[in-house]
Amino acid sequence: MLSVSKRVFASLFAGVLLWASNPATAQNTEEVKLTAASYLAATHVGHRSFQEFLQNVEQASGGGIGYAYHPNGSLFSQGQLLQAGRIGTADMVSLATSVFPGELPFSADAGTLLFLWDLGNFDKAWQVLKPELEAELATQNLKPLWMAGTVTQWFMQSETNLDNPSWAGRRIRGFGGASTRMIEILGGTNVAIANNELAMAASTGVIHGLGTSLGSFANWGVEKQLPCMLVNNNVPLIVIIAINLDTWNRLPAPFQEILSAEAEKVQTKYFQVLRDEEEPAQKKFGEATGCVQTFSEAQREEWRAHLEPIFEEFRNKHGAKGEKFIADVLEIVKE
Repeated sequence: MLSVSKRVFASLFAGVLLWASNPATAQNTEEVKLTAASYLAATHVGHRSFQEFLQNVEQASGGGIGYAYHPNGSLFSQGQLLQAGRIGTADMVSLATSVFPGELPFSADAGTLLFLWDLGNFDKAWQVLKPELEAELATQNLKPLWMAGTVTQWFMQSETNLDNPSWAGRRIRGFGGASTRMIEILGGTNVAIANNELAMAASTGVIHGLGTSLGSFANWGVEKQLPCMLVNNNVPLIVIIAINLDTWNRLPAPFQEILSAEAEKVQTKYFQVLRDEEEPAQKKFGEATGCVQTFSEAQREEWRAHLEPIFEEFRNKHGAKGEKFIADVLEIVKE
């Protein structure tokens, strides 16, 4: 039988082992500082989740994982972020996959398919896309941590006739991927405009419409020029927070566990934030502009049928993988 002194020593020793095994308090894990770069504006839900994630990681690691965060394109523009993440100029980046159809061909197309899912079930569709995205990002030396999510609507100079799927005569900037084909199929003209040029483009009539989220739209201040919101409640699966694979592989296992756990937490939280905040934001927009249009179920189905070429082209381009993706999404969103 252990003496009292030996039992006390054994208890203390076990406590020390438990303390040392905790990544948030262990002192023998070398501190790291991550450079994080994002194109997302402060009003975008993705920016909020990125910032919260970094703060939570620092706290959970007991200061072992520090960071320098550069939001709103202050370090790299949206189009530069894939390369910055790939070569490790930035350790972590936010990406809009639809901006990189050459490097991420399947994810850029699949993540923007319209009318297959919506705000109520996009998280189910994300589970279908996630393995494909992981594989594509690996070819770019990146590992996805979470999908930030964004709810897109269409903002127009004037109302759309919802009984007639047509944007004939309108010049519109989409958000890449299938949104580009949607504009074409509906008779509109795609216009490529940089984010920092949108206010001028809208005020001078260079564009008549814009596909984006309320979070991004609010930051651009063009509600007077594009006061009519056509509510689609589409959630493109394209806003991804990723980490450079070399950076990831250099991290000690306890730090990797912290990043993975905190990424799962912010994804879960902000998926719900998207749902909780969208309706009040639309109401506020409607009160300010007086022009919010919402599809009836019959109108939505008519527009979906009118856009069937998007799905046929996706199947033709991506073959059996594309066919399976659409079938799997349609099945899982029913659950």
